[in-house]
Amino acid sequence: MASVPLAFVVLVELFDKLADKNDYYNKLYAGIYGSIGKKKSRVGAILISLLFAALGMLGVMWAITGTMTLNIGDVGPANLFVSGLIGLYIFAPETGNNELILWFWTAATIATKGAFISILPHIPGLI
Repeated sequence: MASVPLAFVVLVELFDKLADKNDYYNKLYAGIYGSIGKKKSRVGAILISLLFAALGMLGVMWAITGTMTLNIGDVGPANLFVSGLIGLYIFAPETGNNELILWFWTAATIATKGAFISILPHIPGLI
């Protein structure tokens, strides 16, 4: 977590605030199940949330590893854990009021004594 660039952590917090402010889950859930005419269920809402968290996890993993192929050599346990945590955090409801990832990143940076701190991510060909 400490090696995630600060700019990415701030971007994650902004995405989380936008996702919670606009309440995308209720709109998506109403759009999917309301138009079909099925009875709405709590299990369906949870499955939709997990599906979006999994898609968010893949997007975050791509951003952290910097590769689109997601090779086994590029994706380690640390990348899986951090991308899963951030993906779930972005799409979990009612987390927009707290800056949990920022605090988690700050704690990880303090624990590693700033050994992995970076402000901007590595962009191949640019930086």
